[in-house]
Amino acid sequence: MKVEMRNRAWTALGVFALSAGMASANLLSNPGFETPSGFGNTVLVGSDLSGNSAAQDWLMWNNTNAVSSTGLYTPPPGLAGSGTYSILVTTSGDDNGIYQTFLPGNTGPNSAIGSVWVYVLQGSVGMGTGNGGDTLLDTTTSVHDQWVQLSAPNGVSPANEFIVYSASAGGATFYVDNADVEAVPEPAAWAGLALGAVALVRRRAKRSAA
Repeated sequence: MKVEMRNRAWTALGVFALSAGMASANLLSNPGFETPSGFGNTVLVGSDLSGNSAAQDWLMWNNTNAVSSTGLYTPPPGLAGSGTYSILVTTSGDDNGIYQTFLPGNTGPNSAIGSVWVYVLQGSVGMGTGNGGDTLLDTTTSVHDQWVQLSAPNGVSPANEFIVYSASAGGATFYVDNADVEAVPEPAAWAGLALGAVALVRRRAKRSAA
């Protein structure tokens, strides 16, 4: 009976955990770049500047003095579920690209996982999730001419901004698609799920005994 009870507890906990995972939603808007911004192809010239990108809900940022541009184009082959468009980013300098602020500064989950698919034509590219202007690149790639998925936990907390930037001094040219940021439940939340699952099993066991 104890073994059966333990198995039921773990089954219930698995259901709770699965439900929590299914409830986790992408915090980004227009993550597949399917909705144009209405500005067409965009260009940003200078440093410490923000501007509109070709995709709705995404902005451009130049940290360094550079000429950067974005446009929506048919994705290079090889990425399942990429949709009609990918955003093409070209920049002549390091640490420039696109970003999205998905929550107000100094708010958001303490832990999150960011991911994005990139197709690098030239240079190196990185992505990161963090807190507004404090966001840094959490992972990078220099692989060219194929789709690569970048994925990493947020390097700065709380998580409210997502960036995809050049990571090489000479700039970079790269496609971006299927971006994703999802909150990771805190340990206390998982503990609560476990206690809830065990309590549920105990209540069911009492009913069966009655």
